[in-house]
Amino acid sequence: METNVPSRTLLNKLRIWPPTRNMILSSEYGDACPFLHNEQSRHSNDHEYTSIRVIKGALVRFGSGVAVRSVSLTTEKTTVRIDNLPLTTTESSVTSLIERHLSQALRPSVTLTHRGDSLSAYVELDDPPTASQLCEQIQKTSMRTSAVTSAMCTLSKESLSRSTRQADGGRVEVLWRNPALPIRLYFSLKSAAQRVHGKFKGAVYVIKERHIEVFEDVVQRATPWEVRLLTVPSGVTKTDVEAAISAEYDRPQVIDMTE
Repeated sequence: METNVPSRTLLNKLRIWPPTRNMILSSEYGDACPFLHNEQSRHSNDHEYTSIRVIKGALVRFGSGVAVRSVSLTTEKTTVRIDNLPLTTTESSVTSLIERHLSQALRPSVTLTHRGDSLSAYVELDDPPTASQLCEQIQKTSMRTSAVTSAMCTLSKESLSRSTRQADGGRVEVLWRNPALPIRLYFSLKSAAQRVHGKFKGAVYVIKERHIEVFEDVVQRATPWEVRLLTVPSGVTKTDVEAAISAEYDRPQVIDMTE
């Protein structure tokens, strides 16, 4: 059965050509990369949109309309593990290869460990998507032979040093302001302005079933008195505002919806 292995060019850069028998590029714990490789969900719903961003070390998955689908904090570094490397492999050769594949200057943590008559290289990266990109680039340079190979990234479950066993606690908040319309209502009488101001503040008047916050007090602009609505959602029209002010005696002289 034919499977993928690293290309000759790739292995030459590592100074490990010809390849040793049963050279394997693999994940330490499983074949599924937990970052940016959600094949199952993509096939189950081809119309589902997902965007992934890393914010302060947290993976934030956004759905349609910038809705946050999930937020996950990584407690350990993301590690790409390369197994069954010959004893001539060096940390500098692995680092050089990584930087060429990612087309950027990085200083990844590379650790070589003995496993019998071969070496395993652990490449630790702070950014999970960068680790995924490295896996993908290695796969793209592979060719078909009789050896077995797979390149995946995963959260390492065995730490290489004491520091990697210590997880930093953190809190991530993803916040943004909904687009709001600056609406001003103008009245000739202060009493009318104060009355309508109080009704919006007390949720007697709502727009599209939504409680609208108002400026702390009415404001006098020359002759008219102004009631400023602060949290009117985008898409609201002048007709919606007029419908919200149900009492005839509360109708403003002017509804200003300009920016």
